[in-house]
Order: sequence, then C-alpha cells, then structure tokens
Amino acid sequence: MPFKVTKKQSELWMLCMNNALNKTMTDEVIKIQLRQAFAKLAAHMINC
Repeated sequence: MPFKVTKKQSELWMLCMNNALNKTMTDEVIKIQLRQAFAKLAAHMINC
C-alpha cells in the first residue's frame, strides 16, 4: 500500500462509519452486518 494506515486512523474511520450508519440506516440487522464488515476491513487495512 502506498501510504501508512495506523490503528488510530482505523479507529477514526470506524467512528465516521458508525456515525454515518447511525444517521442513515433504520434497519438494525443491516446496520449490525455493515458494522461488522467495516470493522474487518478497518483491521485489514492497518499496515504500521
């Protein structure tokens, strides 16, 4: 990857994603599924 992604940046991205989900999603089941998928992606992207 051409740039560094730290654990802190991953956590901040998740904060943004959670805020977006809370503001836009009404279906709790889908919200949970998306949150889990985003968390996996965020963890995968950490490279330093």
